[in-house]
Amino acid sequence: MQKHGYFTLLSEAHNHGHNCGLSMLKLLIIICTGLLVYDCCAQESSADAFKNEMRHLRSSSHYSVTRQFIVLDPGPPDIYARPVVVVATNVVHLDPSLLTVSCERVKKALLTELGIGDQWQGKITVQTHPKQKMDEGVTITSSVYLNKWSYRVDLPERMEAPKLVTAMVQVLLLEMANRNSQGRSAEIPVWLTEGLARQLILSSEVGLVIRSPGPDTYGFAVSRELRDERRIHPLTGAHEELHQFPPLTLHELSWPQEGQLRGAYGETYRSSAQLLVYDLLALPNGRTLMSNFINALPLYLNWQIAFRTAFQSQFATQRDFEKWWALRLVSFTGRDLSNIWSPEESFKKIDEIIRPSVQVRTAEDELPLRSEVSLQTIILEWDFLMQSQVLEVKIKQLGMLRTQVSQDTVTLVDNYRKVLEGYLKERNKGWFARLGRRQSTPGLDKVAQQITGQLDLLDREREQLRPKLTPGDTAGVEVGSRLLSH
Repeated sequence: MQKHGYFTLLSEAHNHGHNCGLSMLKLLIIICTGLLVYDCCAQESSADAFKNEMRHLRSSSHYSVTRQFIVLDPGPPDIYARPVVVVATNVVHLDPSLLTVSCERVKKALLTELGIGDQWQGKITVQTHPKQKMDEGVTITSSVYLNKWSYRVDLPERMEAPKLVTAMVQVLLLEMANRNSQGRSAEIPVWLTEGLARQLILSSEVGLVIRSPGPDTYGFAVSRELRDERRIHPLTGAHEELHQFPPLTLHELSWPQEGQLRGAYGETYRSSAQLLVYDLLALPNGRTLMSNFINALPLYLNWQIAFRTAFQSQFATQRDFEKWWALRLVSFTGRDLSNIWSPEESFKKIDEIIRPSVQVRTAEDELPLRSEVSLQTIILEWDFLMQSQVLEVKIKQLGMLRTQVSQDTVTLVDNYRKVLEGYLKERNKGWFARLGRRQSTPGLDKVAQQITGQLDLLDREREQLRPKLTPGDTAGVEVGSRLLSH
């Protein structure tokens, strides 16, 4: 029976016993030859597989125009992942081919802001992933091999445009700093990353992030880019933000607390950081000093020493730096951080305005007594003429008070002022203003109840923010009370 390969050879050796030795030798030669051919084929197959894999990797990679950024196609989506509902209007889908252009735009804007040329050394690989949750963050990984740094940025495939700019600014600053590194990666301060990112977003003449194209009315894929030709100062938004909310001190910028970069607190932080970066760059030779600061970051264990070394010509000591920042805030927001009251003194001044002392007569033939009255009582029980006179004074006092109260009470003072301003504005409308001195109407009563309800909420917030007395302070109060009682 005819067989193929090994079994056929075994059959032929059995039928020719007289040539057994010769046949066995031939058999061994054939087997060895077959194994050698198989091994060569396997090696060729492995080489082909490696070449195919590299060819596939190159076909799924998108290189930027300077070849510094390599954007990989996103991996396959997780079929078990729950879909994420996108609500924010500033969320963009990161198309790999367009992401390379966005990365280059951010780099060009950053180099222009710093006044330096493009001398990149480390490649930056960017990989997008299907988003699993709304608060999914960005991961930046740096690695060094033979004194050559490379970087990887992992992004959700859908994210807010400002966050993308911030991520690119951070990895670009890291790449710039690590060019002088001897194996230790630089520490990029948060205020520098956030401040530069906000400055680039608001000062760039073109959009830094390109959105994925969408079909137009004719069915073609079109990517729209809106440009506002009006030249608005990049610090306009920061001025409005820091006039409404207290600007941050250098200590608060240097050591942001948990959650300080989210929500309304995040806007205040980024506005303060932008102002700091803007002013540092505006110093004499400021761009060169900033570049020296970035280059010195990997040479020291913390960025504060690198900063003092780079800006030694402008700030001889840390105290000089703090004085400069305090004066800058005064001219920018009208608020002097070096001459503010303590929290205890601030609350004492707030109490004097919120609960004014008035003269009250219990009988016509008796001398008036001084007594505290709340804003709610003034609104609910006094006639509008007297109300308006007192409340207008309170609004002015609160406006002046905000420039000297402690940082944590500025928002509270502003909220009291806004509530009173809103009440007077509502009362001065049309038919409200024509009512009698103490005439009551359903509409007027409703306005008064709403305003007093808002004041009640602010009063509760004021008590929650009030500094707690220490045991020593409590003892002092008790001694003072006993002395007064005697």
